Amino acid sequence: MVVALRELASAAIGGRARRPLLLGLIAAAGLLAVLFGLRAYSSYQALRSAREATAAEVAPVRPWMTLHYVAHAYGVPEDALDERLGLPAGTDGQESLRALAHERGYRPSDYARLVQQAVVELRRGAPPSRGGGGP
Repeated sequence: MVVALRELASAAIGGRARRPLLLGLIAAAGLLAVLFGLRAYSSYQALRSAREATAAEVAPVRPWMTLHYVAHAYGVPEDALDERLGLPAGTDGQESLRALAHERGYRPSDYARLVQQAVVELRRGAPPSRGGGGP
């Protein structure tokens, strides 16, 4: 009888020890779902902004890209892109859009949209509509 009680107590303790582990795993899975959902939403916004600019071919502009890369990939002059974005002469073309966004007070995704719009305007040959001032 004593042995049976010990086994019963041991099983109950083991079940209680598993509960926090199970809750932790569920919380981690929920967190991952939220993070991937936010990434998907961010990609959706970037594609939508390109569609609104009627330039689906510039949709892939992402914050990790550099000005030099964007100018080369989309066939626009780098100095004209700098000017369109309101950047000072001599801006480092190897600096990422994310770093430029932080320097200028933008969210990286918003700054990528500004770059998309600038590329569209440069490709169309439109006069500057904004100097890329503050947010």
